[in-house]
Amino acid sequence: MVSGEVVFDVELEGHLKHLASQRYPSDTANQGRLDARKYIEDTFQYNGLRVYKQTFNTTAYKNPAGLGDPETVEGVNIIGIAEAVSNKPNAVILVGADYDTNGMDDPLYNNGAGVAAMLEVSKLFSFNTDWSGVFFRNYTTIFVAFDLNTKEHGYGPGKPGGWYFVNEWLWNYLNQSDVNFGGAIIIDSIMNVNYEEKSQDTGSTFLRLWPDVYERVRNDGEKGNFLGVVALGTEKEITLKDQFLGSYNKDRKLRPYRSEDMTLSRPTQFNNILTELTKSETIHFWSFEYNNVSKHLPAILITDTQALRERPPLPDGCIDRCPLSVMLTDEREEFMESTVIAITRLLFNRQGIYVPGICIASVYGSQDVNLTTHLVHLGTQRFLNGSFTNERFEAMVYIQDCFTQYGLTVHRQQYEVPAHPHNHHAIHRQGLEAVNIIGYAGPLNVNGSNPLVVVGAAYDTDGQEDPIYNNGGGVAVLLEVARLFMSATNGQPRFPVVFVAFDLGTEICMAESGRVSGGWVFVQDWLLPRLSYHSYTLGTAIILGPLMNSRRKHRITKLPQQLQVNFKNFPGWLERVTLPPDIAVNASCLLPIREARHFWSATRNNSLDSLPAFVITDLENLREKQETAEITKDNLRNAEVVIQGITSLLLTYEKDVPVYLVAAAALLVVTCLINLMLLSICIFMLYKY
Repeated sequence: MVSGEVVFDVELEGHLKHLASQRYPSDTANQGRLDARKYIEDTFQYNGLRVYKQTFNTTAYKNPAGLGDPETVEGVNIIGIAEAVSNKPNAVILVGADYDTNGMDDPLYNNGAGVAAMLEVSKLFSFNTDWSGVFFRNYTTIFVAFDLNTKEHGYGPGKPGGWYFVNEWLWNYLNQSDVNFGGAIIIDSIMNVNYEEKSQDTGSTFLRLWPDVYERVRNDGEKGNFLGVVALGTEKEITLKDQFLGSYNKDRKLRPYRSEDMTLSRPTQFNNILTELTKSETIHFWSFEYNNVSKHLPAILITDTQALRERPPLPDGCIDRCPLSVMLTDEREEFMESTVIAITRLLFNRQGIYVPGICIASVYGSQDVNLTTHLVHLGTQRFLNGSFTNERFEAMVYIQDCFTQYGLTVHRQQYEVPAHPHNHHAIHRQGLEAVNIIGYAGPLNVNGSNPLVVVGAAYDTDGQEDPIYNNGGGVAVLLEVARLFMSATNGQPRFPVVFVAFDLGTEICMAESGRVSGGWVFVQDWLLPRLSYHSYTLGTAIILGPLMNSRRKHRITKLPQQLQVNFKNFPGWLERVTLPPDIAVNASCLLPIREARHFWSATRNNSLDSLPAFVITDLENLREKQETAEITKDNLRNAEVVIQGITSLLLTYEKDVPVYLVAAAALLVVTCLINLMLLSICIFMLYKY
């Protein structure tokens, strides 16, 4: 997988190995169902999805032949969400497949192939919208593995998992409205491609339902060499179906198989063919009702037509079913791969935005600092709400592309801005998408003697102050530090380092109750889980505040009265202090400490788990500014000193110097900045080492 390129390395066999056994709630096959459930959940988590489990009770026969009495069985639908914007018309798309079997049919046909395809789509979509840097995830995509599809059980009296998902999970997730739901793509039986004549079941009913398809299949010798796309004739379904077919048919001239549009008008009654095709979970979307009113939800079915197509005979030596190595022939694997690529392309085009590369800096170019190019790209407002959306997006793309070109692994941490009752900006931004841009490098197997280091700066603006002051200078320094460090280490540092551009730094004071600030989301949802999972130790976090207001003649405003009792010798070194509870949040917002406050106030398992961090800043609002920022030689020289100091500090880590010496080096860097008077003050806080 190469950063900066679209990745279509489809790998289905690894998934199918975990789906090759029966997955039915019987005494002999239930363990296979539990193992598959665990594998799906782990795969969703590995792919970076937010995972939910929906538990429900239904009735099923423990014997797949329907012997005995039906019993209550617990089912679990596994849901993985690639989060982005959800509150726009048609924004939410769903991809789903059943993961149980009927206890009698081959578990790969029923429906191991569909689940494997769904898992692979989630991997390709997540990688290319989170890591490769080629696409930006614009809208929310849901992946779901349905449990206990009792409609496919030979004798299944209970409601299927798909019914519980649509009625008791999805409708609530959509806020009981279909406006924002673009449709579901259900994958059910996609492994059977048969090039033998007379292998496809056709007849008078088939002719009546799909006359055009009937003619093409009959003229081709009634071969089962096509993939069917079944939809009802609603506007949303037609759009979704056409988008899939457009993606699938991109390579049609290179393949011996094809797709067929099997759109239905709304049927007045179900015949044997429709009964066969509506055993899949699409029926629960089509027939959904709310308060006894039909609320047809759009869904399309991707299928090889299931029992309407004969399967090729088993090879000699296979009695009931063959091992995966025999079943997964090249032609079957290619048939499935085409479905995976088509759905992934559809999601790229519909749920994402293509991100062209625009960063022109070379990681292995000059060691001289060059801030001007960065500042040009950061010289416009980057406010999430209002008229600066395009400028904000362009700056975000620029940062991401620079990280990619420098050789960092790039991840976009996207989150939906929640409502906040005390923040009018957050209220107007509710449902909009914020994005932290994370680039990292270095080994994963780290320990306390080889710690992780974070360097970060907020890239959004408040829509009012000059964007170079707020915080174009800090982001430009971040990018140059990343470039110089990756160049000095030949792109292979010996310790893990994370460079992060935080979103919504302007909402830093609202983070605890509103999850608005990108710094809070990064620390709680990205950094802490990785510290725990990989047994990381955080060496320190270096937070870059505004750095472009270093005037020779300046005035520091008086420290707010309510803080004077808590901080002594200001300006100067700030000792560790505990603020009174009544002013803890507001007081810290009056100081220019930026995202460091989220490291100091980090919580793990509902307990305070402070992380070390320090801030380099020109004091922001505690210092007078000119109305418009000037990129003067003094300002550039000041920023260059910061860049060289931080880069030297990171390279000190690289030389395996003990942590206490690194802390001393950090103190020396900041002291030099002060002594040179290139920055009037550098707030340096070490909360925990």
